[in-house]
Amino acid sequence: MTGIYERYGFVIFRQARRILGNEEEAWDATQDVLVKVLRGLAGFRQESSLFTWIYRITTNHCLNLLKQRRSAVLEELLEGNLSDPKGPNPEHEVLVDELLQVILGRFDRTTQEIVYYFHVDGLPQEKIAEMLNVSRKTVYNKLERFKARCAKITSRLRREA
Repeated sequence: MTGIYERYGFVIFRQARRILGNEEEAWDATQDVLVKVLRGLAGFRQESSLFTWIYRITTNHCLNLLKQRRSAVLEELLEGNLSDPKGPNPEHEVLVDELLQVILGRFDRTTQEIVYYFHVDGLPQEKIAEMLNVSRKTVYNKLERFKARCAKITSRLRREA
């Protein structure tokens, strides 16, 4: 194990950090990947280099973690748990950031603002409508479309998992 860790540990970590965007998660993923590599080493068929094999294990493991993370974020949204009445919570903030990155990019700017103000800031629809100079009905409709799209994405992720 020591030889594999010394030779490939940093490569695994660097790839995990690049994909996950978080150093702590990358270290956890590095440990998980090393365990997978050690368990699978006897079955390694040398169809590619050991480096390539380990790199693919790392990439696939991290992509699976991202898929799980996305699914959890979408669940949080659908359960209405994005606005946190108990105050700041680092884990909660990570979920919100993930939501914004994964889903909101697919919507127009007005919808992005409405979703953020409603789910993250916890503002009422009337206040959002006033701030954005749109009707409350527009705010409601955009939130409903967003929620429907999230439900569709969540359903698809569940089937893929």
